[in-house]
Amino acid sequence: MNARQWFAAAVAAMGAAGALASQSPLQADDPAAGKPATVVAWDPSCAPQYPMAAIQSGAQGVTRVAVHLDAAGKVASVDVVQRSGSTREHRMLDSEAARAIARCPFTPARDEAGKAIPSVVTLEQEWHVDGAQASAAGR
Repeated sequence: MNARQWFAAAVAAMGAAGALASQSPLQADDPAAGKPATVVAWDPSCAPQYPMAAIQSGAQGVTRVAVHLDAAGKVASVDVVQRSGSTREHRMLDSEAARAIARCPFTPARDEAGKAIPSVVTLEQEWHVDGAQASAAGR
């Protein structure tokens, strides 16, 4: 998966689930609650790299991460809340997803008064070996 695909997946995940801010002080389905945090813009540093060992083993799946943001929109921590699988190679995928999203810039969430507040955004990373093999060939 390349950087643009990662960003597109992150944006789609946030848009499809109202930024999945259910763990946030904001509730995405309540328009009076404010505005959830979002990824600022496509940034190549946010792109996870499919680990070669995971490609070679055929490991794929979906990693879901909870990104804890401070009031400035800076990543405070990232927790893997759904693993892509149970093998060592799947753990590599999960670690890479968390590492990559920790580098992404975010706009902070805002409360109903417009004040920036801490929040949690949940994002998914889909791992597909077929697309990774093409990307790995270019490394």
